[in-house]
Amino acid sequence: MLARSAFQRLRRTFRSANIDAEGYWSYPSLLYGRGGRLLWLYIVLVGIPLPAKKRTALFRPKSLIVTLPNSATIIEYRNLKLGPDPFPNEGWDKPIAMYPHKGIWSMTIAEFAKAEAVLMASYEQAGSEFVANQQLPASFRRSYIRLQHPIMLDYVRCLAPDFFRALQVDTVIRRSTAKASGNVRGTKLGDPPPW
Repeated sequence: MLARSAFQRLRRTFRSANIDAEGYWSYPSLLYGRGGRLLWLYIVLVGIPLPAKKRTALFRPKSLIVTLPNSATIIEYRNLKLGPDPFPNEGWDKPIAMYPHKGIWSMTIAEFAKAEAVLMASYEQAGSEFVANQQLPASFRRSYIRLQHPIMLDYVRCLAPDFFRALQVDTVIRRSTAKASGNVRGTKLGDPPPW
């Protein structure tokens, strides 16, 4: 439960700060920081609710947040509109996906909350295995891939490649709207993340 509470606390903290992190947050991706220290990476997409459709339109990432594991201690915040942007060829004006996605569409709110709590509670063990041998428990991989919006996987692949490999994702969602270079498809990006 501690991981879930840190995840929720961090999202609430940014709502009151003068930091542009309001939107659709990814579940944490695991990173190696300096000296092999484990870090958590959050990717925040622009989200615009569409009440009539009972959906939320998701747009490209607008910020990246790196924290200590299971903590609201921020190591780095990057505003992609104002600072270095690893996805310079992705436009800001067209949605890239809708929420909720197919993996969770049929879940009740209670089922989703329970599944999310299980995922967040499994981060400690997943982090230990990731640091020890760059692998993740199968149950963690299944939960993460089911709950994480598929559109996030392309961004995770670019920003946390070791974690992406450990997820053992066979296929990654491909968007027909992406441009040919400098996008999230693994071509050369702009400035690499500092972590």
